[in-house]
Amino acid sequence: MINKLIFFFICLTTAAFADDFKCQHYKFDEANNWLCAHLERGIFHALSPDVLMSDKTPIDNDTIKKIEIVFSQAELSYEQGNYAKVEQDYRQLLKEQSHYAPVWIKLAQLYSDLNREHDALQTLHQALERIADNADIYYEMGLVQVRLRRFSKAVTSLAKAAVKAPENAHYSFVYAIALNSTQRPYKAIDILLQALRRHPDNMEILEALFSINQDINNHSEALVFAQKILIIEPDNDSIQRYVIKFKKN
Repeated sequence: MINKLIFFFICLTTAAFADDFKCQHYKFDEANNWLCAHLERGIFHALSPDVLMSDKTPIDNDTIKKIEIVFSQAELSYEQGNYAKVEQDYRQLLKEQSHYAPVWIKLAQLYSDLNREHDALQTLHQALERIADNADIYYEMGLVQVRLRRFSKAVTSLAKAAVKAPENAHYSFVYAIALNSTQRPYKAIDILLQALRRHPDNMEILEALFSINQDINNHSEALVFAQKILIIEPDNDSIQRYVIKFKKN
């Protein structure tokens, strides 16, 4: 169904208890390239020069350039397998820019890549002590908590990310998938519908609404979202077949 997008889904191996995630891929037979959040670690890109270091303190262009140089050096060191140098570079940068969220997130992602998830989580907790209520930090924390199987805490973190950054459709999407994975599909649909009002053409949101409604056998609503998807992707053969099938019914 989707060749351009890879969804970050909140997963687990079995669904036995309320605090567990059910690993679902929200797809029909023809879909492909779908991954679970605990297996996929996103790459955090450096923000543009007009980014804020905090809610109140602007960051200047010279500082941005310096940070970008450190990021580039760290990426090169990572490619060379010099992980200690990467950690050193990030920690040195944090001494100077402790209120710049991307540095904390980069360091946490390094630890995750090295299978040091507890260090990643500790780093993100430290980040929130410096930068309160940062949506990007909450989002990254939620993904780490999923990998550590702290599912209820992960849902809370992802919820905070979605609430504090409503302009970021992906955060709302992942929060909704987390809710659905903890057997709360109707709450997930509610979150997605709110996001859809802000982002009416967002394919992640539309596809999730289609898939979750399909999962709960609410095919009348699934059909509505399938038709919206076709407006954006008229050549989507899988959606076309679904619409034809259920329009007949």
